[in-house]
Amino acid sequence: KAKRTEVFKKEKKAKKAEKRKRRDKRKKDDKELGDKAPPKKVPKTLDSTREADETMVDEDDEEVIADEAHDEFAAYFA
Repeated sequence: KAKRTEVFKKEKKAKKAEKRKRRDKRKKDDKELGDKAPPKKVPKTLDSTREADETMVDEDDEEVIADEAHDEFAAYFA
């Protein structure tokens, strides 16, 4: 078990060093290229890949404004 832990630590350290080396190289290349550098990659997150929901209603919709004007519970919850 101790040997396995030691091997894992070595692999993790090597992976981390390689990642740092790639990051430093990318930063150096960006500095050298200046404005000609390729744009930074945008991560694909849930928010960035989300499609617009068609069921959403605009705030200035006539029907919504009319519903809020004739809300029978507005006095109770105000």
